[in-house]
Amino acid sequence: MDPDKIIRSFIYGVAIVFVLRFLFFSGLFKSDTYAGDGFTFKPPLGWAQIKDDKELGIFVKNKTTEIATFVSPLKNLKTGEPLAKLTVASVRLDAPNWIEDMFPDILQSVSQTASKLIDQGEIKIGEPIFKWVMFKDAETKRNILEFYATDEGNKMFKIRFSATGKGFNKYRQDFEAAKSTFTIKTGIF
Repeated sequence: MDPDKIIRSFIYGVAIVFVLRFLFFSGLFKSDTYAGDGFTFKPPLGWAQIKDDKELGIFVKNKTTEIATFVSPLKNLKTGEPLAKLTVASVRLDAPNWIEDMFPDILQSVSQTASKLIDQGEIKIGEPIFKWVMFKDAETKRNILEFYATDEGNKMFKIRFSATGKGFNKYRQDFEAAKSTFTIKTGIF
């Protein structure tokens, strides 16, 4: 093979790698999947990510807690609050624990916050079984739907959908679509 062709092919290959790197790092191929600490999911289209620790609700919080909150595009005209919020959180627990052992304490915490418990149950989202609770917050008047799970790596995950009365029905389908994309990362990669 001709040495000039080899050098030319090498230069073309390096140029292609640089162009692709530029395109990926410039955000042109930005993923719509949120990758958190131990989880991934696709937030609803058009929802904006904000920093909101208040939306954590009843949850263990320590230095390993990661919180991702997304808000609906429409806001309450009087309060300026988004009609709906979707929060996903993960925290490394100090000791191994099963969600079945923790869930009664979660339910008790919900009932002690002057919230009206509406329903509870369990559902499979991806691989793990999540426990869920639905309640109406007496203070904010928001309907709240929370899902909890733990994994073998001592992590607890929470998915929380909260919305005003009208916002709950309007955005429930967006939430369900986002929830169905939730996956817990397992293994070392």
